Amino acid sequence: MATRVTRKFGGAAVNMLTACATIIEHAIEHQSFLVTKRAAWADPYFPNLKQKINDAFVNHLGLDANKEKREATHRLLQIQQRVLIDLGDIKVQIEVDFGRTRRKEILKQLGFEANYVAATRKNQQRLVDLLFAFQKNMTADLQAEFADKGIDTTLIANILDSANIFRDANITQEASKSSSVHLTAASVTALNEIYEEVMGVAKVARRFFKDDKTVQAQFSYSKVMNRQS
Repeated sequence: MATRVTRKFGGAAVNMLTACATIIEHAIEHQSFLVTKRAAWADPYFPNLKQKINDAFVNHLGLDANKEKREATHRLLQIQQRVLIDLGDIKVQIEVDFGRTRRKEILKQLGFEANYVAATRKNQQRLVDLLFAFQKNMTADLQAEFADKGIDTTLIANILDSANIFRDANITQEASKSSSVHLTAASVTALNEIYEEVMGVAKVARRFFKDDKTVQAQFSYSKVMNRQS
């Protein structure tokens, strides 16, 4: 009879690995400071751990063919907060610059009416829907209309770029595919080890950044998971 190994993490394995990868990306970003506090984290510790996570996607979830999509997913999580700010900035300008009837038409056309509130509450699918509507319906005529009102064209371009990243990530498809993967006892053991190691990094890093709540949140597993769920 095969030995049963209990997972030490909740939810889909792909979500856990994606969250762990995101946390290690943050660790690499802040490595120069972290190494001053913990010398054992000097190179090649974080790059090796990042490679271990990437290998787990391949060896245990069979997602090698979707490497580019996984990387796009990581980029998506990094830009999610920024694109919500950009969307809020353009929404408030539409509300100020246009009369009631035209304002309502534009907000509906660009996907704000149906999706914006849910998107700001971290509903990622509604954010995707909003961005796709924005991309599809942001015509040259509408951009000219915005420019006449003084709305920055760079802001529009940034949102359109973000829509491309979300489209390429195709998170829903990847998550549904990976959720059907049957994990062997050996795979669960390997995933548990990655989870525990990254959780150790996150716990210590949160302590080191106790005076910087913004950076500290980057090492919160629950917050990273919430952003991608």
